Amino acid sequence: ASLQNDPYTLPLDLAAMVLTERGWRATTLGPQHPTESIIAALGEIPARALCLGIAAPLPMDPGLGGLIEIMAVSRRQRVAVVVGGRGLPDPLPVEWTSRLPGLVVCGKMGELAAWADRASAGDEPRSAPNTP
Repeated sequence: ASLQNDPYTLPLDLAAMVLTERGWRATTLGPQHPTESIIAALGEIPARALCLGIAAPLPMDPGLGGLIEIMAVSRRQRVAVVVGGRGLPDPLPVEWTSRLPGLVVCGKMGELAAWADRASAGDEPRSAPNTP
């Protein structure tokens, strides 16, 4: 999926193809989802991971365009959140990493493939270590 102001579909389709090639069952929600829609999908679709394509720059609002709320729900459900895309600053600002514990950032599709392999082998946590 991608967040509300992000209209791009190609990165989402490519990520789904990479995950499918690695043996994962990928469901593509598509672009431009409001935060509430992504959170609802987390409750309806059993998932090990939520991949968000971030091609458009994230808003600099306190919730980072809904990403903080999505991360909180994902941690409670023990779902890893994987993000990638040119809309992410590189490197992530320290204030973001402190507010988004457990966020997995994959700058390239090859990094997503490597993460998927590690997660399949049980070498990646499904959520942040400080999950209550």
